[in-house]
Amino acid sequence: MMKLKSILFLLIFIPMTLFGQKRTGTIYGKITDDNGKAVELANISVLGMSVGVSSDSKGQYSLTIPADTLLKIVYSFVGYQQQEFSVKLKEKENKKLDVKLIASSTTLPAAVVSDQQLKST
Repeated sequence: MMKLKSILFLLIFIPMTLFGQKRTGTIYGKITDDNGKAVELANISVLGMSVGVSSDSKGQYSLTIPADTLLKIVYSFVGYQQQEFSVKLKEKENKKLDVKLIASSTTLPAAVVSDQQLKST
């Protein structure tokens, strides 16, 4: 009976340890605007995945991503054009990727504001 329990334990435990370990790499760097100033709280995410971080007060970020997979990294912040880069890292690889966001502007259509008072009878 003890031998059977040991075998069952190994059959369950070994696959969990083999497949439970994630192979990852890290991209890091600094996000600046077109004047070279750090962009605080810029969004850095992996397209199609729920993985992302924000830059700190110095524009620096670090993002751990799955290794051996071609991924599209998206950099965005309100008022700037979104930047996208394709990245494929090896396991435990660290890659520096500094990004410059270019300011953009959007013209919105005119809005009409009016004041109407409703009378109740």
